Amino acid sequence: MAQNLGMVAAVAKSMVMRYQKPQIRSSKKVALGDSITFGNEANVRQYPTWLSWATNSMVINAGVNGNRLDQMLARLDIDVIAHRPGSCIICGGTNDGNSGRPLQAVAADFKAITAKLVANNIDPIICSVLPRDDNLAIMPFIYRLNEWLQTFCLQQGFIFIDLFSVFADEKGLPKPGYLLTDKLHPTQLGMRVIAETIAAHLPTTKLLPVVAKGDTSTTVPNPLFATGTHEVAAGWGKYGSAGNLLKFNRADGWQTVEKDIGNALQTGGFQVKLPSSLVENRSYRVEMDMDFRSNLDSVCTSYFQFKSAAGVVLNGAVYLLRSPTLRRIDRLRVTADIAVPAGTVSTEWITFGQSVDSFTLRIANPRIVENL
Repeated sequence: MAQNLGMVAAVAKSMVMRYQKPQIRSSKKVALGDSITFGNEANVRQYPTWLSWATNSMVINAGVNGNRLDQMLARLDIDVIAHRPGSCIICGGTNDGNSGRPLQAVAADFKAITAKLVANNIDPIICSVLPRDDNLAIMPFIYRLNEWLQTFCLQQGFIFIDLFSVFADEKGLPKPGYLLTDKLHPTQLGMRVIAETIAAHLPTTKLLPVVAKGDTSTTVPNPLFATGTHEVAAGWGKYGSAGNLLKFNRADGWQTVEKDIGNALQTGGFQVKLPSSLVENRSYRVEMDMDFRSNLDSVCTSYFQFKSAAGVVLNGAVYLLRSPTLRRIDRLRVTADIAVPAGTVSTEWITFGQSVDSFTLRIANPRIVENL
């Protein structure tokens, strides 16, 4: 069975090359799925995060615990299409088996989801359902669904990624070390294998030239963290209202700020002022990696703004991350498209955490690339 899955996947991949439309698509991806995608287990980094690294692109995690395909269809507009991605990776079906849904109903949901994606110029990428060892009675449903998915992808020219064969041994059971003790959800290794397998089927995002580098002849900073002190990179400034409660560090490509517990809501982060080499009326993408940890609900914010010669902010701020309340971010790559307004003389990029409690905020790989 596993060999057949692999053979059909290879044929699907070759056929996709003939069916893909010669259009320019966004490199942004959305991972639609259930708890296997959401990855809520402690100390297990979600596969969308690994996939973002492997493909050098933004991957939005749209997994929801316990979701069936009909529930994914119901939230497709808000959780996928609203992000305007170039592709959507669909990993689902195991909860439909849990619920005893008939294969025909699940197939109809897959058809409806992919039809809506295609209508919105989003490429569907479909993954086979993983093997599981917690309830072997569901395995026949998984086999039949995976076979149908292969055929469907062949007929439609969609990319089909055979995760089942990657995870299964010769008996069709999960390989050791790939699933947690619940025998259903992937381990850290399993999540990384999922991402690497998906990435192998996808084109690598083109690396665009970095702009706004700055140089030693000006006071303009270098957003690439190339040089600086042990606390902050050259041109990057300490930012925040927490004063002596803040401790800054720069090492291994990351800038880190740690805030101690205080008596009031206070901030800590980084600010960088960028040069005027961004061309007026051109569009750019601003992006960086973020990690965040706190014991209490806190706020994280990252925004970009343009200033005139008089220091006035033009057209308001553009947010990469707009103050969500949370306790943890696992190396999320935040991004925003910016258009440089007329009259721009300088720009600045501010990223900070805000909490009464202690927190650790890290940022890495800041880039500004031109949208072509």
